[in-house]
Amino acid sequence: MQQCLELIKTFLENKGRDAFQLHDLNKSFRLPNKLKIVLSLFVEQLTKEGFLEKNLDVYHLNGRKSFDAEPTENVGKISIHPSGFGFVSLKEYDVFIPKHLILNAMDQDIVEIEILSLEGRNKKGPEGRVNRVVKRNKASILGTVVEVKPGALHVRASLQGESELTHVPMPTTPVEVGDRILMEVHSLRNQLHLTFEKKLGSIFDPLKDLEAVKEEYTLPKEFPEEALKEAKSFGSEVVKSHHPERKDLSDLFTITIDPKTAKDFDDALSIQRTSRGYKLFVHVADASYYVKRGSHLDLEAINRKNSTYLIGTCIPMLPHLLSDNLCSLKEGVDRLAVTIEMDLNSKGQLEHHLIYRSIIKSNHRLSYEQAFEIMHQKEDTFLKEQLQLMKELALHLKALKHERGSVDLSLSELVWRLAEDGIPSGFEISHYDITHQLVEEFMLKANEVIATELKNRDVALIYRVHEPPSPETMMEFKNFCVRLGVLVPQEFGPKELSRVFEAHRESAFISELSTRYIRSMRLATYSTDRIGHHGLMLENYTHFTSPIRRYVDIIIHRLVFEDGYTQEELDEIAKSSSEKERHSARAEMSYLMLKKLRYLERKHKKEPERTYKASVTRVKPYGIVFEVKDFGVEGFLHISKLGNDYFEFHPKKEKITGSKSMKIFEIGHQFIVQIESVNLLFQEIFWKMGP
Repeated sequence: MQQCLELIKTFLENKGRDAFQLHDLNKSFRLPNKLKIVLSLFVEQLTKEGFLEKNLDVYHLNGRKSFDAEPTENVGKISIHPSGFGFVSLKEYDVFIPKHLILNAMDQDIVEIEILSLEGRNKKGPEGRVNRVVKRNKASILGTVVEVKPGALHVRASLQGESELTHVPMPTTPVEVGDRILMEVHSLRNQLHLTFEKKLGSIFDPLKDLEAVKEEYTLPKEFPEEALKEAKSFGSEVVKSHHPERKDLSDLFTITIDPKTAKDFDDALSIQRTSRGYKLFVHVADASYYVKRGSHLDLEAINRKNSTYLIGTCIPMLPHLLSDNLCSLKEGVDRLAVTIEMDLNSKGQLEHHLIYRSIIKSNHRLSYEQAFEIMHQKEDTFLKEQLQLMKELALHLKALKHERGSVDLSLSELVWRLAEDGIPSGFEISHYDITHQLVEEFMLKANEVIATELKNRDVALIYRVHEPPSPETMMEFKNFCVRLGVLVPQEFGPKELSRVFEAHRESAFISELSTRYIRSMRLATYSTDRIGHHGLMLENYTHFTSPIRRYVDIIIHRLVFEDGYTQEELDEIAKSSSEKERHSARAEMSYLMLKKLRYLERKHKKEPERTYKASVTRVKPYGIVFEVKDFGVEGFLHISKLGNDYFEFHPKKEKITGSKSMKIFEIGHQFIVQIESVNLLFQEIFWKMGP
């Protein structure tokens, strides 16, 4: 009954009305005749119980009557993994929900659950099932029409973490195979029902991808007019005389090092050699000066929580007037900053630090490639000297990090170029060289200094935390190393693990080693509890150095300058920021994979016989999962496609062998594949063994 009432409320809100007739609901929901009868019975009962008021054939909501408040026990938000299972966050713990017990819940819905076991089947924690959906996270979802049948559409949609086919009643609007459609979400008697809302172009039109991903992941669109007015009110340049309380560092030699496509520059660097070692300045954009607490800019930043980076574009947390202009530490102009000034000894150990508001002027805007080239040029210049000094200090910091047991997992990445037709024209390989490393080391140090400073002040703050893998997971990873032929010591703690990675840094299977370890690790999140950061092997760590693109960083800036928050406020910001971060990551990955799919479809049409090098990443009883490293694409081959042989799976050794050919498929095994076909409707690539 309550779900039916919520459904009616949602209908009225979407239509901007305060009254309805029964045929309005039937028309909007496009329910089958059987469900129309059920709906009318629900409406009659809601009227009898006083939740609705009826005048002739018109129904109104009775605002004076509502259902009792929902019990808070065992009610929480569900996060659904792409594989279909989920977790519900309760106050005491997270509850695992198997795929078959999720009912009709969708990602980020508020659900009521029943705890089935506090240990679970594998003794890994509480396990339960969803009893009902209390509140839907999304009123609409996006899908792609894969078949048009008499009276109904077959639509591929991401419903419960993975893509599946669903039926939608035939709309009056003409619809074709390949159309992307927005569908309204309805729930009746714990059943999920979808109805056509509107078309959003075709899956065969690459230029509609951006609009589609914004709808699918409910990404922010335009900024509110009030927020834009606030951003404009600061003008377009910094006037020094307006900020006499700030330390003027505009004459200090300062540089920025960022990707060559970057537009927002959060951080800048200065360095000096001292008698005891080094003086390092990390300058961070003072976004908190512009984004005042409780302002329209602040309210919008709270809602967005972070910028979302999609190939070829960015959905910023702050309006462009700030993010790529007034806040951005651009070359040759005065900018407001927060500076962390650090004195470090000859081994890179911190001896003293200062934190203050400043005015800086960047002398050079360098890309990583430019910085690397200057660092290795023959001609001696002051800029080269500064970069070499930064490299020197960064190597000391890396050595200290290695001593702590932190594993260096940084690998090269593909940077895709998007053409005007919406299909990637190609990509570049961004190597994780010393220029990337020095920027990372200096930012890590600044973040650690800020977290330690606030902790020592006994200030409640938001930490960036990373829990260590479970002992079971580490044992699985250790066994994986053995299967790869990597010698591992009996004691396999963080320091031993770090040495293993360092020893195999140049080996052929370092990519498989790193990928497997990353998959075994838990996700880093935000928390007010000082859990520590396992990946960095630090007790105190926070996010401070990217306030243009992360809201937590703005909060930490405010805390540094004594703008206090209650524990409850920080808990809520930490939790919601972690959720938004994961949501943005999903959107970014989904969009990138679709663009890669389009790129490979075009390549396959031009060169249907082209072969690709693949490497086995996982072995299943029914086939192998592999990676095509050239494009960062994962694929799958069923065991029946591995060759004209009888193949047997060996679970303990995690490999498949052919009984006649003795061909072996195991982790790290390299082979040749070809594209068989690309299906945009289902967003899949079908592969076959190469010649």
